Amino acid sequence: QQRMLQLQNRLVTIRNSSSYVSDVKAYIVPVGRTVSAMGGVVETPVAAKPNTLSIGHSNLMHDQDSIYMTTLMKDKIMGDNGLFYVEVYFDQQKLMDKLSRLNSHDNSGVLIDYPFADGDWMERTDNQTEADRIPAQVILDRIKKHPNGITTLTYHHEKYYVASKTSAYLGITFVKYVPAKIMLQPQNMLIIWFWI
Repeated sequence: QQRMLQLQNRLVTIRNSSSYVSDVKAYIVPVGRTVSAMGGVVETPVAAKPNTLSIGHSNLMHDQDSIYMTTLMKDKIMGDNGLFYVEVYFDQQKLMDKLSRLNSHDNSGVLIDYPFADGDWMERTDNQTEADRIPAQVILDRIKKHPNGITTLTYHHEKYYVASKTSAYLGITFVKYVPAKIMLQPQNMLIIWFWI
């Protein structure tokens, strides 16, 4: 019991290290228990965890309403059966709230694409009306042709600059798009000042 409390305290420390982490859990296979920074110690069925992970490799996963990273580890103290999973759950709302601050112009937006095995999970925040909103698939199709860089996209007769970057470690793609006319405004002002 004492070791479980020590483990929970460590998980709380990890959770408090970032405002984007909502919970940290450790699932200890030999005893069938999960220790959570937020929920304490609970019994967990063995079948509840995937058995496809290799030791030390991290996978990005999801359930009904959460995205988390899980890593299978091995504790030398417990011997061959000392397997445990460490899971870090992300606070999606805080992440999207932070990214929404990038939408400082009308018709601009941010999209995050999580490519899971059972299909993409997308989050987005933008300053577009429903009628003007660029479908996420249109954006993703465009950046697949021009990954990790800047490209252009025309939608409803308006040109956009689209910048994207994929995390090699997590496989997540971050996308920011802005109307071209916004990007060209500083240039237009420079030309006016030059002529004045």
